[in-house]
Amino acid sequence: MNAIIQKLSELSKLNFTLPISNQSVEISKINLELQSKFEDFARTVDNQLTASTKYLQFINNHIRREAKGNIGYLDKLYILQQWFNDVKPDEQVECEITDIQIPDYTLTIEGADFIFKFELPEIAKELAYLKYIIETKKDEMKSVDALFYFIFRFVHTVEVDTDELKAEDIETAETLYRYLSMNKITSITNHIDKALEPIQPVRNFEVDPRVFFA
Repeated sequence: MNAIIQKLSELSKLNFTLPISNQSVEISKINLELQSKFEDFARTVDNQLTASTKYLQFINNHIRREAKGNIGYLDKLYILQQWFNDVKPDEQVECEITDIQIPDYTLTIEGADFIFKFELPEIAKELAYLKYIIETKKDEMKSVDALFYFIFRFVHTVEVDTDELKAEDIETAETLYRYLSMNKITSITNHIDKALEPIQPVRNFEVDPRVFFA
């Protein structure tokens, strides 16, 4: 390999330790090739929701390859933060990422208590949900379909009486989701957002490819 190219290859890496898993990683910086792929997702398409969801699938797959494993949600956000701060050194976002728990949440529906238990998902779970809605909704995707992903990726189980639904059963989880009113869905979203407030400055990095345009 040409010595100059070799040097550039070495300088194109970021080395750091992920805050939750304590895993040391070396990942490639965002370069022109990757930015051009981001731009493809940012362009106007027939269904912007489908394009945005495919971007989420792409960036999650890219992060999993770069991290060489099935990392957790907070470690994923940390990688996005490092990329952003490297691309935009004059606009660096400081946000300490530490372990966060989302408390249980009870929805009462017609007198029955539905207890939602939450988790911070590993990237494989996020990809499973994204694959499901992309393959089932295709170009007919609506905002409620995307909202299903944004809520239920954080759901671990739903319990009512002695019955339990595991969110890994995506099709059944969607059926439950469809029975909820928008007011109930909003209350769950607000509950999740409140728990994740400490990391809000970096959460936007996962949904908008334009933040990585220098």
